[in-house]
Amino acid sequence: MLLLLAAVVGISGLTWSQNLPSFDLLKEFQVPELRGVQRVDGSGPAAVAYRLNPSIHLRRSTSDVYPDGLPSDFSIIATFKVTEDTAGKSWDLWQVSDPEGKEQVGLRFHGDTRSLDFFYTSPHTRKMVRTFSGVERVFDGEWHKLALSVKADQVKLLIDCQEVKVESVDQLRPVVLPGYTSIVKRASGDRSMSVDLQQMEVSCDPEKVHSEGCCELSSVVRLPPFCLIIGQKCLNPDVADSVEAMQSWD
Repeated sequence: MLLLLAAVVGISGLTWSQNLPSFDLLKEFQVPELRGVQRVDGSGPAAVAYRLNPSIHLRRSTSDVYPDGLPSDFSIIATFKVTEDTAGKSWDLWQVSDPEGKEQVGLRFHGDTRSLDFFYTSPHTRKMVRTFSGVERVFDGEWHKLALSVKADQVKLLIDCQEVKVESVDQLRPVVLPGYTSIVKRASGDRSMSVDLQQMEVSCDPEKVHSEGCCELSSVVRLPPFCLIIGQKCLNPDVADSVEAMQSWD
């Protein structure tokens, strides 16, 4: 009983401590019900994922997904696998555009350079780009977790719960309405790409990336002695260790 209570307290304190909204894009886009979406095995025995490609209409009105828009501070968390036919291509994991289709903010993978771009619009409406190298593992055909935090003048990228780099940025312009939000969008005219997506969340809490663990990625991380998995997500190993310590007090 103490273990369960500690787990609940830990989850509540880390995930909803600031009572900031999060958006499950798989649900917002109704991905499981979309025509042409293929259900595939996820990162673990009980995990479910969905194979997406640009021929599937994965664009929605921004006001439908984020009714109040997005603040300049936020986080993005995604668990996905790049398929073999996509490894060398350029594509957007997530993108927000204005009504004319002009990009406001997003994440773009470049298969040719094995890199990731975070692009955004500054308060002066200029498009800015920060490029992250050191993400080669994402293109190896295995499951990986991306966690990106945008806070004040910094953007931090974590891959598989390991920090890749922190980049300085100009203050971002908040995402305003109207406009469009897209996921798994090709950056060129090639329709042959596909991505397996298990988790895709956008949160108004930039610190949420630190409450996410990678227990579900057994192929790329060593499971800690104690790992609390809820659904298809798991607690940060440091949090799990704290819960285990609480249990020992009983």
